[in-house]
Amino acid sequence: MVCSQPENEPDKVEKLYEAFLQAKQLAGEHTGRLSRSSFNQFVQKKTKELQTQKNCQDVEYVVETVDGQVKLKALVKT
Repeated sequence: MVCSQPENEPDKVEKLYEAFLQAKQLAGEHTGRLSRSSFNQFVQKKTKELQTQKNCQDVEYVVETVDGQVKLKALVKT
């Protein structure tokens, strides 16, 4: 999922949240502390951070499972 302005792309962030939540549930991870609002805040903060640090417009988010743990990976799009 590619985001450039997550605060203006609620549908994209929602789909990313659902994919992340589903992956965690399938991996048997606890999801009780995961909230939609904190996830939205994280994506917004991380996107702005990478845009500033890497001087880029788009950030790609990927949900991946590594050694049984689900992670949200942020990649710079060039």
